Amino acid sequence: MGARVLMPPEDQPYGGRLYCCRDLEGHLWNFGSYDPWRDA
Repeated sequence: MGARVLMPPEDQPYGGRLYCCRDLEGHLWNFGSYDPWRDA
């Protein structure tokens, strides 16, 4: 068995995409694609 998905990949209202899971040791991992400096 692998990591437990807490929040599946999902588009966010601010334009990014977010994903969250917990690994087998209990660590929380957050991944996102939002870059606030992209259009700067």
